[in-house]
Amino acid sequence: DLFWTDGIPALQALADAPARRNVAADYVVRTPAVCLVNMNAKVRLRPGSGATASELEEAVAAYVNTRSFVDRLTRSELANVLLQHGVESVDLSPAGMYLGGRVCGADGEWYLLEGDSLDVSAIGPERAMLGAGTVVFAAEPGTIQVTVV
Repeated sequence: DLFWTDGIPALQALADAPARRNVAADYVVRTPAVCLVNMNAKVRLRPGSGATASELEEAVAAYVNTRSFVDRLTRSELANVLLQHGVESVDLSPAGMYLGGRVCGADGEWYLLEGDSLDVSAIGPERAMLGAGTVVFAAEPGTIQVTVV
């Protein structure tokens, strides 16, 4: 469960107070927020590449899932992954490639990111507690779809 409270800075100050340095009570710890990514892309294969849509989907998902704390994920990054796996071209028009993601903030609200870049720094409310170094991107099975044209 995620939550936001105005008292977190005061709680951290209490834990940091020299008179209260209890063992294992030095920090208020947060786990990273997970931005669940979905992508749809239309691609043309290089002649003789032999790549399949499912192999391309797995390559993109593996790329997304092995990144660490980064501020953004872009369509051009994912297009590059596809190009490295036997794709000749990726349709980067709005109808040809869609990139979206959703992340739950510490306030319990879900935030939708979409477009050329899933930019965590674009999420506005401070109470969401989402920013640089707090979010990891992840692709669940079936959320990455590649269509070979």
